Amino acid sequence: MKPLKPFIAQVLRFRGWFAGSLAAGYFTVATNIGLLFTSAYLISKAAQRPSTILLLWVPIVGVRFFSTAHGVGRYVERYLSHELTFRVLTDLRVWFYRQARAMGVGLRLNLHSGELLSRAMADVDTLQNLYLRLLAPPLIFFLTLVTVIGILVPHGWGLALTLTVFLLAAGLAVPLWAEVRSREAGRDWLPLRARLSALIVDTVGGLGDLTAYGQARAQLARLEALNREQGRLRARGQSTRALSAGLLTLLSLGAAWALLTEGIPLVEAGRLPGVLLASVTLLGLASFEAVQPLPLAFQYLSQSREAGRRLQELTAGAPPEPADGVRVRWEGVPALEVRGLGLRYEEARWALEGVDLDLRPGRRVAVVGPTGSGKSSLLSVVAGLWPYQRGEVRLGGHELRRLDPGSLHAALAVAEQRPHLFNTTLRENLLLADPDADTAALERAARVAVLDEVVARLPEGYDTPIGEQGARLSGGEARRLAVARAVLKGAPVVLLDEPTEGLDATNAGRLMQRLLEWLGPRSLLLVTHLLTGLEAMDEIVVLDQGRVVERGTQAELLARNGYYRRLWESQQQRLGDVTDGPESVAAPALG
Repeated sequence: MKPLKPFIAQVLRFRGWFAGSLAAGYFTVATNIGLLFTSAYLISKAAQRPSTILLLWVPIVGVRFFSTAHGVGRYVERYLSHELTFRVLTDLRVWFYRQARAMGVGLRLNLHSGELLSRAMADVDTLQNLYLRLLAPPLIFFLTLVTVIGILVPHGWGLALTLTVFLLAAGLAVPLWAEVRSREAGRDWLPLRARLSALIVDTVGGLGDLTAYGQARAQLARLEALNREQGRLRARGQSTRALSAGLLTLLSLGAAWALLTEGIPLVEAGRLPGVLLASVTLLGLASFEAVQPLPLAFQYLSQSREAGRRLQELTAGAPPEPADGVRVRWEGVPALEVRGLGLRYEEARWALEGVDLDLRPGRRVAVVGPTGSGKSSLLSVVAGLWPYQRGEVRLGGHELRRLDPGSLHAALAVAEQRPHLFNTTLRENLLLADPDADTAALERAARVAVLDEVVARLPEGYDTPIGEQGARLSGGEARRLAVARAVLKGAPVVLLDEPTEGLDATNAGRLMQRLLEWLGPRSLLLVTHLLTGLEAMDEIVVLDQGRVVERGTQAELLARNGYYRRLWESQQQRLGDVTDGPESVAAPALG
């Protein structure tokens, strides 16, 4: 039960709903026992032809009361238990979202999107069984067992012991057998479902490439194999449920027969009133209502444990979210300071080590370096998308990790290297930055990002659906859409990751020119692999293998004839623009 402990604690947060639902469940079973017990007594008493109907008045009222109360109790129990379950699921989803947000882009590095979706939906949904099938039924069973023992003991310990043996066999032995038989299926079901989800996402997304390379049939064969395995596990679970139901039916009928057999000698000996013999027999049958959910509860135990383990495994690396994050109302442009920054992904080498950076209000700073030097990692950390292990990052004097997420993101406008584009219209994708923006604001942002020409070509303009991940847009157009979102947000600190990638030289130049004109007093942190057009930057920070190797203005760095100069000459040579100057030195290729 260890993987489920934190989730059980979440259920117990709603103690009132938990206690009310448990009481309603027990009341429902108790009224069913009372209904059958009283009905049997009424029929038996009526068969004796009492001298007056008044002798039957109490059991008649009892039958009416218990029948009505049973229906009401069942309704209340369903209402309270489902309300509790929905509240717990809401809490679980909010908890999962917060953990995912704290982990940032790390989730996308470690998990396939289909796997992540499966954990966010299927694993959390599986934990709805925690109360409905794992916590409440055993407690209701225990209370029912104590109740029927208390009813039978005055009429004979033998009757109480007989029913106890049958109830324990049905409430413990059968569920434990069901749990053992379904353990493999419960353990493997969720991982298999996640693999199937991931494979379906890959198949649909890569259908063109699979067809082009003749691998579509092989991919479909893998899908069919996973489907067959899922069918095998489902069939095993269904057969276990069917066998459990059959065993419970046999045990309930056996209990009734045993109570009848045990009761007849007691009636003959005068130790049990004959009018109660049928009541005692039906009491045994009625008490099995509390046993019915138990095999399914134990059957879901393995699946729930696996769901809990997978969710905890997924969120194990999430940093604790500050309980009382600092809320800031930004006045002007906050300064961004990075000191001794260290970042690494799991057990890999340090992606960033000892990085210092100053982005004072109104400054333009570019971060350059070869592929894999840590440029995008630095921007992800500064944007609050990735937790760092060493050093500190301060925004407006506040440690980044202690800022309220809402305050942090209000200060930043971010255009990532691989922006997520939603499967909706161009307008809706832009409005992500400012839901209240009107068409005029969208047009201004589009012009700055050189997106206006793209909009003019679209059949429905801003209301054109762009497809899954912007399928109707080219790579450069998608990048411009991300830049337009950042412009539309208008935050005081702008973070751009490769905004000109995928653009031709003309559009790249126009984009940077319009951006610099639009910035005004805002700060800019620009991550780029293109070393042309950086004359307007107040500082260029050069990264290599996660470390700052040089910094300065474009003129200063070129004059030093150092690492940046070699990168710059190598790139100019590839572009065919070097016509004179010192002989270039081989340098790492940028990409």
